[in-house]
Amino acid sequence: MNDAQQNFGPGEVAAVMVAVAVETPYSYRVPEGMRVTRGSIVMVPLGPRQTMGVVWGPPKDSFAHNPLRDI
Repeated sequence: MNDAQQNFGPGEVAAVMVAVAVETPYSYRVPEGMRVTRGSIVMVPLGPRQTMGVVWGPPKDSFAHNPLRDI
């Protein structure tokens, strides 16, 4: 499977790019009952609010620096 067709299912971690002043995407867990692919537009929690983001692909590293939140 090439990166453009990468699928993420429940419990998997996906990198999501959001419109904030950082150069790297944030990692989020895909919740039960949801599947996303690279390029999917999703709503994610960012601090106390919800914001729109784009599934960027797999996370850069497998270590979560903060507790993972669901998409």
